[in-house]
Amino acid sequence: MGRMVLALALIVMVASGVHAAETALGGGVFITHYAPSIAHSDDEPPEGWGDHYLATVDAIDQAANQNTLITTIGWSIWFVLAAWVENKVFCTAEFGLGDYSIEDYAIDSAGPCVPDGAPAPLESSTPGWPGPNAGTTVTATPPWSGNFVPIYYFAGYAYYEGAVPLAISPRDGGTASFTNCEAVPVTFTAACLGTMGLLTEETGVECHPVDVHVCCVWEACHLLTETVCVDELGGEWFPDWDSCDPSPCDTPVERISWGELKTMFGGCQH
Repeated sequence: MGRMVLALALIVMVASGVHAAETALGGGVFITHYAPSIAHSDDEPPEGWGDHYLATVDAIDQAANQNTLITTIGWSIWFVLAAWVENKVFCTAEFGLGDYSIEDYAIDSAGPCVPDGAPAPLESSTPGWPGPNAGTTVTATPPWSGNFVPIYYFAGYAYYEGAVPLAISPRDGGTASFTNCEAVPVTFTAACLGTMGLLTEETGVECHPVDVHVCCVWEACHLLTETVCVDELGGEWFPDWDSCDPSPCDTPVERISWGELKTMFGGCQH
């Protein structure tokens, strides 16, 4: 009976995917993306900076096109994009700015990107934001949706060669993460944090979304790539499972064939 119950549990878990794909935010990254076609302005466009960006030639839909370098001295506007390997829906993003020199890049204004007509998001920032070694948490209602979504903009002046790195937020021990909008929200740590380079190609850092899914190493559940899971940890990788909450690895599951399953139930009766 125990084997029968475990086999049925496996079928149900595979059929449900354990976690809805659009709310499973593992493997997401924060990309820094410079938009040279957007002129600096003290006034935000009526549609908001996010929608304004999406209507320009600078809007991207793949990681290969990210622009992590401000090439000239002067004013610039760049964005933080949230990206995955597929479309997502999320309510909260938290990240920070790392250690950089305000003499290299001076931020004039910054803020969340929301669709035209949407309520202003709830933002909670640490002292000194936006600036070095500070962080912010932004919650949008309605939520952000899609992929390569602009969630924050920075407008400033580049003076010298250098870099402005994204970093974990220093709040409560530090995190850089995305949180979904479920009744019991689940937070996923970002897989990569980009860096905006200033005036020299060596300083920009690109980020590429990672295809992570459930990896069971005995009864421990992780969200990992297949290579790390199987080759490095000797675990079992489940590409149809997207969440460790609740963990599908708590009870070891014995894999059996469909024929074996029918045999266990006594075959078909006519």
